[in-house]
Amino acid sequence: MKQTIFTLACLIGTTFFGIHSAHAQCSANFAVYQDTTVGAQPHTYIGENLCQPQNMMMVDTVNYTYTWQWGDGSSTTAPYPSHTYAAAGNYTINLLMLSNPALGCSDSMTLTATINKNTAMYSITFKNPAVIASAKDVSAQAFSLYPNPANDQLFIKGLKNENYAVSIYSPDGRLIASPKLENNLFVSIAALASGNYFMKITGAEQKTSTLKFTKN
Repeated sequence: MKQTIFTLACLIGTTFFGIHSAHAQCSANFAVYQDTTVGAQPHTYIGENLCQPQNMMMVDTVNYTYTWQWGDGSSTTAPYPSHTYAAAGNYTINLLMLSNPALGCSDSMTLTATINKNTAMYSITFKNPAVIASAKDVSAQAFSLYPNPANDQLFIKGLKNENYAVSIYSPDGRLIASPKLENNLFVSIAALASGNYFMKITGAEQKTSTLKFTKN
């Protein structure tokens, strides 16, 4: 069970605190952040289903089910759901991740969302990590990748003096690699097959950016 305290305020970032334990090495996890897409309505948010199955592939929809309880008496069974709250308030979002009986794996994550605003609209849309890049305002991205396309090394422009986690996904949302960030400058992509990929960069306070790149 993972319990996370999550404060969500209009135009203010997110803060996470929590502990986690999982059965049989699977892990329920998700994140929510403000939708900064050009033209996005106020008080709308994007979510990422970050569940980690035993096979280490992101969001396995064949062997696992995902049940979201929104804290307002409703629930949704889908890997990438959407939900709109009827009123502002405090809600506890719970995600239950269950495998088929043969795998014997289950985990859950609870997130308390505090809505600090005076409006009757609050919506969350969960999207596949592979398409998160298209859901963000590109001009607001903190990072850029070069050269792109690349052969062996991919440099990241815009990194600060802090620790970052880097993950690489296929276009269908599978986690392909979690390369080491070398000298806070670049990652090696020499082992990747030629094709298109998405790189997710996670920095302080779990803030993320997702960028598309091509491996020659």
